[in-house]
Amino acid sequence: MSTPAHRFLALLAALAIASCTSSDGDRPDAGDTTAGSGVDTPIVTRDDARTANDSAGAALDTVGADAPMRTASSVALRLDGDHYVGTIPYRYTNGSGAPVYIVNCNGDVSPGLQRRIGGLWKDWWIPATNACLSPPVVIAPGGSHADTLNVWIGPQDGPFLADLVAAGDTGVFRLVWHSALSSFDGEARPFGEPVPLAERVSNPFVLRTSR
Repeated sequence: MSTPAHRFLALLAALAIASCTSSDGDRPDAGDTTAGSGVDTPIVTRDDARTANDSAGAALDTVGADAPMRTASSVALRLDGDHYVGTIPYRYTNGSGAPVYIVNCNGDVSPGLQRRIGGLWKDWWIPATNACLSPPVVIAPGGSHADTLNVWIGPQDGPFLADLVAAGDTGVFRLVWHSALSSFDGEARPFGEPVPLAERVSNPFVLRTSR
C-alpha cells in the first residue's frame, strides 16, 4: 500500500533521474559556437577547413615552376628578439576552370608552409587565425588573388623554431592552402569538396634565416 511518504520519495527519485538523463542532443556543443557573442558563429577547426590528405605527404616535385601559386624562389626570415619574422608575398591564379572557395575568418586566407623532407612534402607550419566562419573568398575561373603570408615563429612554436634554425639556408618549402574548396556549404562538415592538392600549392622556395 502506498503511503504519502512513499509517494514523496518516489517523486524525488523521478526528479533526480530526469535531471541526469537529459539528451546530449539538447545541449549546445561548445566546439560549434563562439560563446558570449550573442550569435551562433561556427568555429572553423583545422579538421573542418583542411583536406584529409595534406598531412600524408605529397610526392616530391609533382608541382614546380607551373604551380598555380607563385612566390619568390628565395625568402628571408630575420631574427627579431627571440622570433624569426618575415613576409612571403604570393599570387594565386585559378586555372581549374571552376570557382575556388577559400574558407576564412574575416578575410584571412593565409596559406600554411610545407617542407620538403626526403621524397615527400610534409605539412610544417600553419599560422594561427581567429576562430570564426566568414563567407568564403571566391576566386573565379581565370581570376587571381594576391596576398602576403606573415611568418612569425618563436619559442611558442618550439619544434618549428628548432627545425628552422637547424635547416639554416638549406630548407626547401612551399605554400599550401589547406582550405581551398571546389564547392562550399557552411552548414555541412566538411564544408565542401577540396581542390586537388596540385592546384593549391606554390613553387618551391628556399627559406633563409639571418640575424
